[in-house]
Amino acid sequence: MARPARRIDISEDADELLRELETSPSTHPKVRLRASILRLHRQGWSIPQLSTHFGRNHQAIHHDFTRFEERGIPGLLITAKV
Repeated sequence: MARPARRIDISEDADELLRELETSPSTHPKVRLRASILRLHRQGWSIPQLSTHFGRNHQAIHHDFTRFEERGIPGLLITAKV
């Protein structure tokens, strides 16, 4: 039995902040990518569609979703590896 499709809730306010990150030339490319993924997900795109469109594996998309669910917009920012 297939597991149910993962859906996360993204408010209009969060979507507006994601749009600003997505379109700002000063946003780091990885953050811009994550913002684009989340905005398209809010519009109804599935993980397989996002994976194909962006050339990323499903687990990377799930990881982006989890970062956003756990930490919101700050979870999308680049963190230094120690």
